[in-house]
Amino acid sequence: EDGNKVNRLSAWISKIDTRRKGDRSIVWTTQLFATVDNISLEGGLTEAFGCHVIDQDKSKIYLAGTVYNGGTMDSAQRSGGGDDVWVAQLNSDDGSLRWIKQIGSKGDDRLAKTNGIESDLNGHAIIYGETNGELYRRRRGEKTNKDDGTSTDIFVTTLDIDTGASES
Repeated sequence: EDGNKVNRLSAWISKIDTRRKGDRSIVWTTQLFATVDNISLEGGLTEAFGCHVIDQDKSKIYLAGTVYNGGTMDSAQRSGGGDDVWVAQLNSDDGSLRWIKQIGSKGDDRLAKTNGIESDLNGHAIIYGETNGELYRRRRGEKTNKDDGTSTDIFVTTLDIDTGASES
């Protein structure tokens, strides 16, 4: 089936060789798909909002984004409900996936659209974003603060460079 006809939105990243001025070429492209049922790509929606080459080990790169509407980025992961944040570590030489981690609550959790991922001095991923759920604190039924019925918290967390385990 023609993949362009499937109703989905996927994240992608390309490495481009810029060493020769007039002859820039794509070295590799990796596309990451979301699924809503762990079977089909139909309806899976995800976007990547940040990438970061790890200064301590240039053979690794982080890519991160948001997966929407209860979708998952990997069949081994589960959605927390609503929108979730995902972080992937790729091999910068060939674009192969080293690991992928999905983080979410029952509410909507989103990666910051600007500078949402960095790395610390040891190469661990640092992610920034917002949540209207109980991602790292209990809201205890608190009232919303805005006229449109939403209220979000900002979160910051780290993920282990080797496993992607949360360091919160």
